[in-house]
Amino acid sequence: MGKGGDAKLKKDVPSSLEYERQEKIAKAPQFYWASGDSMEEPHVQRRKAIMEAHPEVKKMFGPDPQTKYTVALAMALQICSLHLLQGSPWYTWLFCCY
Repeated sequence: MGKGGDAKLKKDVPSSLEYERQEKIAKAPQFYWASGDSMEEPHVQRRKAIMEAHPEVKKMFGPDPQTKYTVALAMALQICSLHLLQGSPWYTWLFCCY
């Protein structure tokens, strides 16, 4: 193990991040400091709420089989346009790219 690998974590001693946060709270008391459930990412809360209300949504999770065909078509179109625009003036490239 590296340095401190055998050391036991002390629960009663705050970590440096907790200490730093407490210092910031003391310096700026008018600032809203989130704590508890409000610190959780809002997307996680929303996902949980949706899953509780609509459990049928779970079957929509996972990879989309259509994506590989969409990506292959987009790449083929880009390679084809590269070949077709070879030697064209810059304004033709600008028109085709944007």
